[in-house]
Amino acid sequence: MASFLKDIFRVGLSKGAMILFGLASSIITARYLGPEGNGVIAGLLVYPSLFMTIGSLGIRQSTTYYLGKKIYTEEEIKTAITQIWMLSTVISVIVCFFLMHYFSKSGTNLLWVLLALAPIPFSLFNTYNSGIFLGKMILELLIKLTGFLR
Repeated sequence: MASFLKDIFRVGLSKGAMILFGLASSIITARYLGPEGNGVIAGLLVYPSLFMTIGSLGIRQSTTYYLGKKIYTEEEIKTAITQIWMLSTVISVIVCFFLMHYFSKSGTNLLWVLLALAPIPFSLFNTYNSGIFLGKMILELLIKLTGFLR
């Protein structure tokens, strides 16, 4: 039970930090870039947001399923996730760069394009690995429940 509460605290802390950093970055962006620059940034973030959503590929759910059912070991799942993460990150970054730089009027500033692409690997990594933690938590919960039922 203590590890469960610790996990809840950590998740709450990370979500709170994400909200605070998001708020701070939007304030800084609005103050320093103004309305036009803020619009350019919003336009540049459309493709990366789309690819971060599509790029998740249902990996989190399948990881949770396979780990919870003990179909594959945790090491096999981690190896597969790492490979999928690297491949999907490379493909997403290349395709997003191509779309933003050649098909968007906001993509003329190369630094802004690269900054818009920067969150893709981190977001995909977070999404893919959250399935491992969820699967391990479900496995622990099932073990505790079967111990209570006996």
